[in-house]
Amino acid sequence: MVGTGIFSTPASILSGTGSVGLSLIMWTLGFFTSASSLSVYLEYAAYFPSRLGSEVAYLEQAYPRPKWFFLTAFAT
Repeated sequence: MVGTGIFSTPASILSGTGSVGLSLIMWTLGFFTSASSLSVYLEYAAYFPSRLGSEVAYLEQAYPRPKWFFLTAFAT
């Protein structure tokens, strides 16, 4: 997910943290957060191969009883 924000975000993170080292730590934490999210979505796709999509598709497959709950919760 690299867009044009990669050119403007470092300056705001550096000004918000006030330190180059702390801003690098923040970027590293962001990387590990994204990597852990990727591993969760890979596990979802491996566990539910017939239902690919967003969180709603996975939650409806895992918990089929509340039919429209997850769709309504994500829409609000």
